[in-house]
Amino acid sequence: MSFSKLALSTIFFSLSLFNENKIPTFLFPLVTTLMVAGIASFGMYFVRSSLQILITACVFTLMAATTNFVITSVAVDIFPTHVSAAAVSMMVCLGRFGAVTSNLAFGMLLDLSCEIPIFLVVGITTCKYNEMSISKNIYDDIIT
Repeated sequence: MSFSKLALSTIFFSLSLFNENKIPTFLFPLVTTLMVAGIASFGMYFVRSSLQILITACVFTLMAATTNFVITSVAVDIFPTHVSAAAVSMMVCLGRFGAVTSNLAFGMLLDLSCEIPIFLVVGITTCKYNEMSISKNIYDDIIT
């Protein structure tokens, strides 16, 4: 095994140990994808070439799409069928509404400054990561 693979696996293993008791197991993929999406969106500000922009944008888009799939699967796993069907359809409806409004708002923010939308996306994904990390306490209170 090469040194880079060993170093990368050590980093992710230590992150999983750090988050072991803080995050419920069904939320761990969600938190991980949000964290990687936040890092990728933060990295977009510091890249210089078009290839680097393409790579960071692809990583961010991949992690955002994976997060949406994980949220849907968590809703299906937690709730009964009739409730999860309504929840998933409501999530899809609100997601499409958010896509339209975010495109409009993102364009207006790009007219003001290029840094504002980038750091706004970083802040939103980081806040969601922190919210999911805190949610274990809330989840434990609901269960007990």
